[in-house]
Amino acid sequence: MLRANPDPVRFESLNAGVVVFDGQNTVVLVDASRRRLPVLHPDLGRIDFTEWAEKIQDELRAKPQEVQMSLLQILSSPLIPDRNVGKTIGVDALQQATELFRRMVDRQPGTLTALKTRIVRQTKLTKELKDWFKSAKVFSNKIEGLSRHLVVANYPVDPASDLYSDFALQNGKLHIIETLDLRNVDHLTPSLRGDAAIKGFTLNEAGDNANAIAIVTASDYSVARPAINMISRFANDVFDISTPVERQRLSQFMATCLQKPDMVSQHPYELSQNIVSMAS
Repeated sequence: MLRANPDPVRFESLNAGVVVFDGQNTVVLVDASRRRLPVLHPDLGRIDFTEWAEKIQDELRAKPQEVQMSLLQILSSPLIPDRNVGKTIGVDALQQATELFRRMVDRQPGTLTALKTRIVRQTKLTKELKDWFKSAKVFSNKIEGLSRHLVVANYPVDPASDLYSDFALQNGKLHIIETLDLRNVDHLTPSLRGDAAIKGFTLNEAGDNANAIAIVTASDYSVARPAINMISRFANDVFDISTPVERQRLSQFMATCLQKPDMVSQHPYELSQNIVSMAS
């Protein structure tokens, strides 16, 4: 076995290649993929290990088999060969080296199911609010934006429980915002009820350390009321932006928190023609 151990102080090493000694048929195989070895040290990704292996192999084949192992110890830098070797009888050297490389060096196939990537569902209301924040130049996808008086998306309320709020902002106190868009909904599906419950739970988790805010809108409140109640019960404040008064109140709140007075004259219903039509 050939091993990569570029910094002995760190005790980190990887199987990097194999050598099968067979006189003039000696085979040297080394991981030249540049996917694994640079993890240990970037310099290992700057070596052409295909050419390196060919040179070592030619040097070894030019010497009697009984001295090849000792010669490898001299030539192998930056890799380190094991001093103890195994023995095999009646197996082709290339076949043996290939099998050993597959088993001991090459990337192993995964056996566990891949982790599911968290899917962030963006409702029409979420997009409209995001467009509003972007137009006012107060939006950021990075959590560091909180310290710069920006609204950030997908704030990690409790990552271990996969609870992320739609938005967050900070002006002395952290404000966590969840949205619920039930426009054009004629009945509450289990999925909509579940989303409302999760959003309510997210606000509840944030409530001890932040101001929990719900922004909601709906077309038919006789249908939407149970879902709105699920999220509202855990909110410190609820903005129902179906009405001009509430849209103005939200604009005033955001303008004050973000220190952007001009946001008072912009409410989210003015950002798309569809919303303007609905508001009228």
